[in-house]
Amino acid sequence: DAYARELGSALRYITSTFTDEPSLMTHWRKPMPYLCLPVSDELLADYETKFGHPLKDDILALIPGEPVGQTAAIRHRYWSMVAERVAENFTGPIAEWAAKHGLFSGGHLLGEESPAMHPTIYGDFFRVLRGLSAPSCDVLTSNPPEVNVLTPLFAGSAGELNGAKRVMSEASDYHQRCFPKGDCRNVQKTARQIIGSLNRQIWGGVNTFTSYYRWNAFSADERRAINEEVGRTVTIASEGRSAADVAVLYPADTLMTGFEPKRFQTGGALARRASAAFMNSVHSIFAAGRPLMIVDNRSIVEAEISGGVLVNGSLRWRTVVLPNTVTLPIGVARQLAAFAATGGQVIVLGETPVNSEKAFPDAELSGLTAKWTRVSSVKKLAEAVARHHAPAIAVTRGSKEVMRFSHRRTEKDGDVFFVANDSPESWDGAVRIVGDPAVRVWHPPNGRFYDEAA
Repeated sequence: DAYARELGSALRYITSTFTDEPSLMTHWRKPMPYLCLPVSDELLADYETKFGHPLKDDILALIPGEPVGQTAAIRHRYWSMVAERVAENFTGPIAEWAAKHGLFSGGHLLGEESPAMHPTIYGDFFRVLRGLSAPSCDVLTSNPPEVNVLTPLFAGSAGELNGAKRVMSEASDYHQRCFPKGDCRNVQKTARQIIGSLNRQIWGGVNTFTSYYRWNAFSADERRAINEEVGRTVTIASEGRSAADVAVLYPADTLMTGFEPKRFQTGGALARRASAAFMNSVHSIFAAGRPLMIVDNRSIVEAEISGGVLVNGSLRWRTVVLPNTVTLPIGVARQLAAFAATGGQVIVLGETPVNSEKAFPDAELSGLTAKWTRVSSVKKLAEAVARHHAPAIAVTRGSKEVMRFSHRRTEKDGDVFFVANDSPESWDGAVRIVGDPAVRVWHPPNGRFYDEAA
């Protein structure tokens, strides 16, 4: 309100609010003598009203022990209450204020930490991220192999599910600046490395960059060339909506069930297993050259089922991956069972769901999961996806390992593919699009168009 009052009509020159790395600050970055849980007076009162006894009576279930039975139930309901409050009391009011004043609500959560830490920092990371109308992230390196594609994919997926116009990243070479002189990491990266690092973010769905690069190493012509190429790529890669047909479920409920606070860092064995399976799923599908999205419970339940496809607005998923998802809301499980019954593929990587939000364990779940595909290791995940349905675009000649594809679909112009060589070496090969359509190619480095059969 103070911004609106002081700026008056000049507020229209601001595109978005931005909050940098908010969190509940309840995990330790160095060893401490005690544990920490997030609470508020309102949460304590509501907990006692809902469950008939104070939270302190259930504290021991939140700290050590196997996440089964009543312990799992207590953890899930407590962290769900935390998640609800972070979303409704923090990102919710900011988004409402921004919309009222004609702005986007943006900002990036921490995002670089393991998902095993998410419950104590946000409750439900993805729910809070979806509370922003301009979901954002930061990537602190210009060395492409160091860019964790999970970070921009989180923001890009939240933006797709929200129908957001902007997905933003703070892009920088911080990791090349923050180390002492003589450290091999403190090396100025080349223009191609900068573009390669941004390409990984564009693949994930980022379409707006705030740059914190060191530009003094580049001439004016070099700076212009970098900006023009990235501008062209963003222009084409943000057309329409995502056409990724593989979705990986963010395992929020399992992370809550399996979380245990620690005196240093954080986790819990089940939370760490779910976190590792989730991250490895994303990286495996990315390495296989397939477009994908991260989805949540809400997006699955809100989807319609049509002939083996989950349809959420203009988004269509033919495979849904559950990474070590031990706790799954019963409504989501029923929807996925109906999806599988019509020919859709549900892949269970690791442990099979046994808990719902209502029962720990839930006897109904075993019947619902009967037709789902079991995959024992992440190495077999991409193969299971490929057996079910071929990708819309694939390498037919040349190295497959280095090529990355994103796929978008527009209402009028058809399909748009972003094709990137994710390596420092030149690539010689061929790519085929299903159906062998005539295509128009736009080459971002020079801006030239040419027509060529696929």
